[in-house]
Amino acid sequence: MIREQAFISVIIPALNSTQLTDTLQALTCQTAKNKIKEIIIVGQQDVSQSSSIPPLINVFVPDLPTPAHNRNIGARKASGSWLLFTDSDCLPQPDWVEQLAAAISPDDKVIAGAVDIPAGMTYWGKCDHYCGFEMIAYGVAPRLSIPYAATLNLAIKRSFFSEIGEFNQKFQNAGGEDRELC
Repeated sequence: MIREQAFISVIIPALNSTQLTDTLQALTCQTAKNKIKEIIIVGQQDVSQSSSIPPLINVFVPDLPTPAHNRNIGARKASGSWLLFTDSDCLPQPDWVEQLAAAISPDDKVIAGAVDIPAGMTYWGKCDHYCGFEMIAYGVAPRLSIPYAATLNLAIKRSFFSEIGEFNQKFQNAGGEDRELC
């Protein structure tokens, strides 16, 4: 389904990320950046030193900076009809939003994408990546339907996200809240 107007809110939880500037730069280079309504960064993160921050960015600094809490705040603040979650250390491919927008049909509620290996990743980093993301690793994922997805490449219809009850904020660290939501 091709939509002309912006309808996607990109939500990025962050905690003093050293790679957030690169993530934001990758978002400014999207082939379908006209589909991005806003980029929401939630967490303990200084973005003032970033000269390449797109004008669509909103930054929120919560008292309780946990990934689940930050994602929920971002979702509540979002105005797009679709929430697109990623992490502050992810580098979306230039056609990430374009591919997502093209994949959404009127009946869809959730779309998850594969996760690729970053260039220059160490051997042990690759091992951790494949073990942690075996269900969604690019070139490894066995099928189009998966039992759960990580929120580093997950889109969900905002109304459906509210309906299912958001992320469980009992998860204080990264990991687990993704699977529990799924």
